[in-house]
Amino acid sequence: MEGTPHDGPDLRLDFMGSFIQKTLKLKPEKWQRLLTFEEHKTVIKDFLDLSSEMVLVIQFTQSAQLLPTIKFPLTQLKAKGVYFVKRLPIEVPREDCAFWLISGDLATRSIDQLSCLVDEIFVPLLSNTDNHKGWPEMVAQDVLKHTHSLKSTVYQVNKFLTSFTSISIH
Repeated sequence: MEGTPHDGPDLRLDFMGSFIQKTLKLKPEKWQRLLTFEEHKTVIKDFLDLSSEMVLVIQFTQSAQLLPTIKFPLTQLKAKGVYFVKRLPIEVPREDCAFWLISGDLATRSIDQLSCLVDEIFVPLLSNTDNHKGWPEMVAQDVLKHTHSLKSTVYQVNKFLTSFTSISIH
């Protein structure tokens, strides 16, 4: 794949642009504007074409512009963003690129992101008894107990922060 010439439009960019527009509720012009900046387009193409780049994050900045980066932001997002993660360290094929990419949105609050991760990944994974095969019964019960405790704690922190934020705004 690497080093082979490709004719025609890059369908990978169309797929990513469509996902970003739907997720962030943007007009197509925002995505097209991002691609007019060579440095931004290079970041995206490097992610797609280099097997060493595994993650792409596109943030919607305070100035209402899209900004790509090949690492997760280290600071709190001020506005929503999206991410793309490769399933394998390869060049993303132009055909069926959606299969090779995991995509999702990033919340502006870390607790919302954690809550989603716990509810959609950790709890189903760790609560599934099929995943406990070969474990001693006591270990399986302990994992279940801690999984539900984590879910409860994250829920309580999220609820507290949400109520605290709404009180301090008014």
